[in-house]
Amino acid sequence: MRFLSLILISLLLTGCSILPASTPTPELPTVETPEPSPVSPTATSIPPTKNLQKLTIWVPVQFDPAGKSQASELLQKTISEFEEQNPGVSVDIRVKADSGTSGLLETLTLTSAAAPDAMPSLALLNRSQMEDTARKGIIFPYDGLSNVLDETDWYPFARELSTFQDDTYGLPLTGDALVLVNRSNRQASQAPTWEDIKKLGTSVLFAAADPQAAVPLALYRSAGGSTQDVQFLPQIQTEKLEQTLSLLASGVEKNVFPTWLINYQTDKQVFDLFINQQGNWVITWLSNYLAVKPEDTSIYAVPSLGDESATYASGTVWALTDTNPERRQLSVRLAEFLTRSEFLAKWNLINNSLPPRPSALTSWPDTPLKSQLNLIALAAEIRPPAEIMATLGPAVQEATILILKKQSDPAKAANTVQERLAAPASK
Repeated sequence: MRFLSLILISLLLTGCSILPASTPTPELPTVETPEPSPVSPTATSIPPTKNLQKLTIWVPVQFDPAGKSQASELLQKTISEFEEQNPGVSVDIRVKADSGTSGLLETLTLTSAAAPDAMPSLALLNRSQMEDTARKGIIFPYDGLSNVLDETDWYPFARELSTFQDDTYGLPLTGDALVLVNRSNRQASQAPTWEDIKKLGTSVLFAAADPQAAVPLALYRSAGGSTQDVQFLPQIQTEKLEQTLSLLASGVEKNVFPTWLINYQTDKQVFDLFINQQGNWVITWLSNYLAVKPEDTSIYAVPSLGDESATYASGTVWALTDTNPERRQLSVRLAEFLTRSEFLAKWNLINNSLPPRPSALTSWPDTPLKSQLNLIALAAEIRPPAEIMATLGPAVQEATILILKKQSDPAKAANTVQERLAAPASK
């Protein structure tokens, strides 16, 4: 099915001329109207009533309608359209902090336990938040309530983004992905391989001290390594990790991976170094790149070590939190309305994110970047669950630092990781 999806997506984007263009920034970005989705939204019937039906959505603070940002204005405008098309329905936007005792995730958890009737209809969650709330039973699956994800107009990563342990817990709003950025204004005819990069001998920056070891684990998985077993428990395959660490070791010898990378924990830190003219390559999240769009650069999917993708993906979804079964289908209708192609095209352009639908990206202004984003979206695969990353990350981070400091060889470092992960079970 993934292969068929890639063919359909490629056909959808074929014919878009990729010509450099300078597009002025309007009050709201100008995008072409995307082609209609091939499958109609889920049919819902709203019982006739004289009472106003009120829906509530919780969003992070950056989308506060009072802030008058482009994103908040677009959200408010789209919700007004939904209310016009659904007489008798009112939608209220509630703003929640990103973290802390009043943060969105914390408030959902508390409200679900103490006052379930006060739960919102929908909540805008990132991937980690969706996993956490799904595991705790705070959000409801869309299975049997919506057929929107059956449409062909979704990138494969978007379907993965919506799913956790075989159930659908969100409708995709935005995407993000790890990308390889090159300081060159000429897009190569083919994506570079690690052998190509090592031959050039120029530095590749990545956050070597990242506690979650996102880049090494992405390379490990691309080599065919598994991060969890059939029971969804953390897992590392030693020989695949050794292959990953061997790439790092050979890169250290050629100064492709400088030892000083061990001083940086976040991809934003190394991207800032890249912006300041350090290194010819950097691995960072796409959202960082799109927020700046540095001149004379091009982006690629992260080169793989095998047949699998090394381009981790994440994103945000509309999670279903409505505890009222009689109103839940109406909440689903709102989520579907907020994931239509026309809305996603504008929303992702404003918010420097990757559209989950190919038709949404197709309607963006024609530039070389649009073609690059399509290739990245096709390569992207959802990263392992946050709890898996939290378990495997520190051990792989330690091995990465040892390799970059030339204090261990790949085989020994890989075995050390395996021993460290097995140690708690043996106590």
